[in-house]
Amino acid sequence: MQTVQKWRSKAITQTQPPQHLQNIKTIVSISYINKISQNLTNNTEDFKRIPTVEELKQFIIKQTNELLTAHLKCIKIEKKLEIVDINVNSLFQNQNAIELYIIDLKELGMF
Repeated sequence: MQTVQKWRSKAITQTQPPQHLQNIKTIVSISYINKISQNLTNNTEDFKRIPTVEELKQFIIKQTNELLTAHLKCIKIEKKLEIVDINVNSLFQNQNAIELYIIDLKELGMF
């Protein structure tokens, strides 16, 4: 989690993700997004008012990470992958998918 925090604090001043992340993207399907939206609706205590874009981003990242971890366990991959940021523009422009940056893919031989 510390790596994510370090990257996140740097991300404020960077317009591009770090070099090793630039070509690593994955698409989360609409079924994931529907499930996340459903969770968002069910967790009204989390948002007693209209959430900001940043709060929505954080919520989606957290929910997607949980789904991703569960999915990796199902396909017998014990490595931990974490989504650290999402492209907010694609969140609002493309209703079928969200672009997500994933870290810690070295373990899976992707570099």
